[in-house]
Amino acid sequence: MLVNDIEKKVLKEVSDYHNKTNGKCGISAVQIAEKLNISFLDLRETLNALNDKKAFIIRKGINHILIFKK
Repeated sequence: MLVNDIEKKVLKEVSDYHNKTNGKCGISAVQIAEKLNISFLDLRETLNALNDKKAFIIRKGINHILIFKK
């Protein structure tokens, strides 16, 4: 199971946000796209692949779907 560069960056952003908020808040896909300076459409395929691998937890927030560190 090879992890490409974008997947590593996404997982790092999720982990950094988890550490910043002590695991109390999730990060949205749009926030990840902004931090990595790529469009959401480019990021969507990577997020779907990581979700299939169960690399993180997804929860529904008030306004967005949020991604939490597993």
